[in-house]
Amino acid sequence: DEAETMIRCALESEPNNPSYLDSLGWVEFRKGQFDRALDNLLRAAKTAQREDPVVLEHIGDTYLKLNRTREALEAWQKALALDPKNKNLADKIETTKKTIGKNFIGKDQSHLTSALTSNIEH
Repeated sequence: DEAETMIRCALESEPNNPSYLDSLGWVEFRKGQFDRALDNLLRAAKTAQREDPVVLEHIGDTYLKLNRTREALEAWQKALALDPKNKNLADKIETTKKTIGKNFIGKDQSHLTSALTSNIEH
């Protein structure tokens, strides 16, 4: 992909440029290469002079794809603290928390049903 080639060329001259690292991470994310994306996005965050809400949002998105929901929420919450008017971030946080709640309740109910069924059978 042409964009990836250009980003990699730019990184050859500036290997610790956080903008380039974020861009490469996002290209990898869009290609489904989530582990590689996370490595580059975390490097972008580490090399930046200050926290960048866009990089943090990308990190959160990648954590979510890797089923690391707690870390996704943490990254998004940091990003939202830096960019409190970002409705997209607020929506991601709210939706993810609701999903966690539904999954927890669903699992909790299945254990309860199993326990009740077990007690009835004995």
